[in-house]
Amino acid sequence: QYYSYDKNQVASFDKSRKYEFEDARLGLNSTFNKYIGSDTYGHSITYGLDLELSEMLRHRSYAELDKKGNWQVSYPFTFADTESQRLGLFFQDDVTLMDGKLNLIAGLRYDSFKNTPDKSTLTAEQDPANFDPMSDNFWSPKFGVIYHLADEVSIYGQYTYGYKMPTPD
Repeated sequence: QYYSYDKNQVASFDKSRKYEFEDARLGLNSTFNKYIGSDTYGHSITYGLDLELSEMLRHRSYAELDKKGNWQVSYPFTFADTESQRLGLFFQDDVTLMDGKLNLIAGLRYDSFKNTPDKSTLTAEQDPANFDPMSDNFWSPKFGVIYHLADEVSIYGQYTYGYKMPTPD
């Protein structure tokens, strides 16, 4: 809410701004582990799933008192209502060798997303072609090695490549 002051420092309420943001999410994150092997050799396998379905709404309303004392309300466009789906699948194998002195790690992650703006929420000023659904997918590898010199001392090297999915806005 905004107030105006006249020359006598008397305040009058003549403007109002209302901003609303709604974000509804439903998700599932799961990680599973399985060890196959013995004390000197083995595979520690990790795998899982990340799934998220969301809907975002962002609305604004502006109200201003005109000279006749009537409220003039406008609804400026800020963001198309958007549905979003995200999926991630991952797998990693940590192989123990040489009586536990060496670990070789390999992993792979798959990510996919789709953002779908609701074109019915656009105003006449927006070009609907700028609000087409957007989707992509990506594979992210991981490789690592750990050599245990002693119980408290290890050396390691790792290569990973990551991907960050864009947000719907």
